[in-house]
Amino acid sequence: MPSFFIQYKKHLGILLLVIGTISLYLWTKKEPSLQATQEPTSLIQPVEVPPTSTETPNKQTNSTQLTSTAIIVDVKGAVKKPGIYQLDVEARVMDAIREAGGYNQSANPKAINLAEKLKDEMVVYVPKKGEKTDHTPVSTPPATSTTQGNTSSSPEQTALVNLNTADETQLQTLTGIGPAKAKAIIAYRTESGLFQTIDDLKKVTGFGEKTFEKLKSSITVQ
Repeated sequence: MPSFFIQYKKHLGILLLVIGTISLYLWTKKEPSLQATQEPTSLIQPVEVPPTSTETPNKQTNSTQLTSTAIIVDVKGAVKKPGIYQLDVEARVMDAIREAGGYNQSANPKAINLAEKLKDEMVVYVPKKGEKTDHTPVSTPPATSTTQGNTSSSPEQTALVNLNTADETQLQTLTGIGPAKAKAIIAYRTESGLFQTIDDLKKVTGFGEKTFEKLKSSITVQ
């Protein structure tokens, strides 16, 4: 037996070398395939999906649009810039006069309640020095409101026009008064002062006894 190994020693060595070479080749070929199957798995990264927004619109935007914070007033009399002005709902008479440029030289500031709170559609009237006001309010709501509590009053008696505060448009709602007579009434109260009684209307040019009789149930000075 030993003689067999000795005789074929060279051939056995070659055979072992071939077997080892084949084994090594097969092993090295298998190793990359294992790596190829494993590597793609390691390359997969989790993808973050952005959350779906469930926020609701800002409710304050809608509520702000529905809230009114302004009023409109008409400033007349002894101010530098008479006219229509828009002010904050919490504004006072002094704010309206400030918007109208302040008093002019003929104004009588003592006759005005500067702290009075304004109302929408209010007329703010600033009297002149020496003008007789007879305690008539210098700022009053529009004279188109109806009188309550008297169920027997006719429509003409429940919507009186104030001769001291009405503008041209309001005066022209009276029977027989057009643009010319409306301007005459405003000119009279500007130059001569406020009407003390409705009878003072007869002092205005163009208003006789007959015209006064037609209007007396529709006018007031209060």
